[in-house]
Amino acid sequence: MYWVHQDLEIVLDRRIGPLRPEQETEIRHVQAALNNATRLSVLSSLHKEAKTVAMLADEIGVSRPVIWRHIEMLVRHGLVKECERPSEKRYRQEVYYENNFPVITRSEAEQILPVLDTVGREVETVVRREAARLEKAWSKTSAASKGFTFVDVSAMIAGHLSAGPCYRALRSAGIYKQPVQYLWKVSGIERGALQPAKPSPGGETRRSASWSDRRSG
Repeated sequence: MYWVHQDLEIVLDRRIGPLRPEQETEIRHVQAALNNATRLSVLSSLHKEAKTVAMLADEIGVSRPVIWRHIEMLVRHGLVKECERPSEKRYRQEVYYENNFPVITRSEAEQILPVLDTVGREVETVVRREAARLEKAWSKTSAASKGFTFVDVSAMIAGHLSAGPCYRALRSAGIYKQPVQYLWKVSGIERGALQPAKPSPGGETRRSASWSDRRSG
């Protein structure tokens, strides 16, 4: 599930189950916390720098009590945390908040993109090589006999390809270490940061346009 809002793309990634009822409930609560435009505005703002409730209220254009209620929910579900900014405090009682999940910036993504591009090209080569076998296997399914085409399940197949082999390869390489109690994770990236670069009409390389604002659940 992902949300795109302002300059931030947020992913809620659930990977293991079956879960206990209370765990399923917590995941629904986290999803509900993200299904709100004001809270998404808060998260989008906090990924740039830590801020107080007053600063967020002024920036977003709502009252401080309203922002506080949203912050309270985000803190309760582990999406936001208090942080120390003693040099920036005007008053001793001021509390600064920041996002409690990792966010990849555009400049940082430039270090990751070349590796992703290489992996993507290799995956594409394998899929093209096995396309005929995949099409033949699909033609023998009950769904195909009812008139459904491979396009109808392409997203599910693509998700299966990325979720299984990708995670196994990362684990075997020692990069991806999955804790036993890992139920879900939230992560973010600056909007459009992982879009491939495209040459502009003038010959300069520019970032391609990002997704339009949308939410998928």
